[in-house]
Amino acid sequence: MEKSKRKQKRQSWPWWAKLGLAFFILVVIGGAAYFAFTLWAVNDVFRDTNFEWQGDEARSKAEELLDVTLPEQATDFRMHYTSWLDWFASIRFEIPAEVGTEWVSQMCFDELQHNPG
Repeated sequence: MEKSKRKQKRQSWPWWAKLGLAFFILVVIGGAAYFAFTLWAVNDVFRDTNFEWQGDEARSKAEELLDVTLPEQATDFRMHYTSWLDWFASIRFEIPAEVGTEWVSQMCFDELQHNPG
């Protein structure tokens, strides 16, 4: 006696399962594309941006960054940031010699008191 062998037909997924899987794949691929585009856009905006300030705005930003109060006689302020990601800033200002030497020595002395290392 021979047993009859029948091929079992694979059952197809219902339409709602196919639609749900397609939606899930679309959300995953769309989310990854959106995330990649956002990273690219943010990097492009912040990478090579130069920020320059002069005058009173540069003075207030320099005082905030250095955490000091600069003398009133300080003039010709210029401040430059290379980028938001690098956080490298250059600050330039002029102080008359009679005020500058005393102010710098006092600032260095205060810094050594607060941070001896």
